[in-house]
Amino acid sequence: MVGASNKPFDCLASGLPLLVSDLEEWHRLYVTPGYALACDPADPESIAAALQWFLTHPRERWQMGESGRQRILGEWNYERQFAPVYAALCAS
Repeated sequence: MVGASNKPFDCLASGLPLLVSDLEEWHRLYVTPGYALACDPADPESIAAALQWFLTHPRERWQMGESGRQRILGEWNYERQFAPVYAALCAS
């Protein structure tokens, strides 16, 4: 289940790109925006190919991590997500 763990967000907050399962929801949340590569976790060659890509594309790897870090800073953070709740509590 996408979003059930903080680990991807912790990695992105640290500027690290992700390696995720090749599932539609993971693609939508992480791969399509450019923060991750996807692989088949049951296929060692698929995992190896994705890791090899990370090793041979350092600039792109860095950009993926930096893009994710910027998304965390700008949108995917507690302050931003809980701002409407805070505003509602203060208005009461």
